[in-house]
Amino acid sequence: MRRAIWPIVILGFLGCTREEVFKELRFAMNTYVQIKVWGAPEDSLSKAVDAAFAEIRRIDSLTSVFSTKSAVWLLNEQGYIASEELSNLMQLALDVSDKSRGAFDPTVYPLLKLWGFYDSTECNRKVPSGEAIEEVLKFVDYTAIEIKADTVNLDSKYAEGSLQVFRTFWVDLSGIAKGYAVDRAVHVLAEQGIEKGIVDAGGDIFCLGKRREGWFAETFVKNKTKWSIGIRHPRRDNPNETIGIIRVNQCAVATSGDYENFFDADGVRYHHLMDPATGMPAHGVISATVIAPTTRQADAWTTALFVMGEKGIRLLDSLEGLEGLIIMEDEAILTTKNFPELKER
Repeated sequence: MRRAIWPIVILGFLGCTREEVFKELRFAMNTYVQIKVWGAPEDSLSKAVDAAFAEIRRIDSLTSVFSTKSAVWLLNEQGYIASEELSNLMQLALDVSDKSRGAFDPTVYPLLKLWGFYDSTECNRKVPSGEAIEEVLKFVDYTAIEIKADTVNLDSKYAEGSLQVFRTFWVDLSGIAKGYAVDRAVHVLAEQGIEKGIVDAGGDIFCLGKRREGWFAETFVKNKTKWSIGIRHPRRDNPNETIGIIRVNQCAVATSGDYENFFDADGVRYHHLMDPATGMPAHGVISATVIAPTTRQADAWTTALFVMGEKGIRLLDSLEGLEGLIIMEDEAILTTKNFPELKER
């Protein structure tokens, strides 16, 4: 009798836990953002996703260097701003700057501007002279940012040379803002009752909950309770081609590469991931991936890891909760000790 009942119990269990899935792809924060959630009913999922995208737009309006209404724009114009949210985000950015010894630096704005990476027209980009880079590097120093209570201040330096004119230090939080937007979107989803989902903002990913839940999944398909995340191959034209897949529990995964925003000059690729020490695009690494508890941490640390290279791998090994992988120019792969195993699928 037990053998006759057993299949019926399993089928009933699976039927009771069947979930709807809802996904949507939109353009936000200068990239494509996909949100995918599971639950029931579908109209509730749709409302939750709408709310999450609204939060992403809010974070963009807070951190954009282009919007004249954003807090970052006002900070750059005035040299100071009172904002609890921005000061908290800036404090995290400065913490990564300190630990990476400046490999991640929120004051790279003048470098990115000099190299033309704020210009959407690639034909206007060119390699600046060493003299121009040297002049701009006077205004790349994260220690010029000061936080007092909820107010962020920028050191006031003036330059009126023939090459560049800057009234003060300028900041660009694009190296952490997208990750922060993902975290906030996940927070909104959780507030809306979503227990399982994934938010992917151009390679900044947070996996919420377990891919599959319940007694059956835990007992018979243990690997399927983890999320499968592909790491893009940095030297393949197809963005869906990977170097491998990692399986993770709830966490954030972020990847940055020299294929995201670059131009070629005389057969050399120049990308937007700047080494603040030299004023040049960082060299040696072509892709960096970080796993962290939050997407804002993963986002900032991918930049630091990309700039630091092998030294960054050793640094992450010494920090709790962070794992990393880098792909070198010769396509050799280096990882921290506990980075998940790369699988074909």
